[in-house]
Amino acid sequence: VISRGGADGLVPLTDDEFMDLAGFLLISAVANPAGLLTVGALVLLEHPEVARRLSEHPEEVPHAVEELLRSTVTMGGGLGRIATEDVELGGVTVRRGELVLVVTDAANHDPDVFAEPDRFDIDRERASTHLKFGGGRHYCPASHLSRAVAAAAFEVLLAEMPALRLAVPPTDLEWVPDRYVQLPRQLPVIW
Repeated sequence: VISRGGADGLVPLTDDEFMDLAGFLLISAVANPAGLLTVGALVLLEHPEVARRLSEHPEEVPHAVEELLRSTVTMGGGLGRIATEDVELGGVTVRRGELVLVVTDAANHDPDVFAEPDRFDIDRERASTHLKFGGGRHYCPASHLSRAVAAAAFEVLLAEMPALRLAVPPTDLEWVPDRYVQLPRQLPVIW
């Protein structure tokens, strides 16, 4: 029995809660890494000078992964949260019980936090302060694993396929519609 904390101790999850948890774990284990690796590879293919630099200096890949995490938009419509109390946000009153969509990808492009936020810059200071993995009690427990997997994947990709390039212009890519994680339907490449 999978349970959650309640006022009376542990309470079994309802079928709906269990299905929500299972869906979240599936997205976290498969779709999120696929999104990061695919969109990250696309960004590197669009910046061949960066890819070349990283293939020559693989020790820089972990910092580049932080900038990829900060700069890429992979989370579609955002994370749903329910307001626990009335609050004023940006001149709008959010009432207790209302749904709020938290778009961390938008926060990662805040010009008050990141200078020239739409520019991909692997030398960016404080790139790791992004919110791709959430924050506080909603911080992703697999964030270190995700970073390590991405760094290893990009190191191998850049080392083994240094001539890799897009086979079509980026504007010709077709994106999968209506998905939680933003992914191109295909990423055609040549080498």
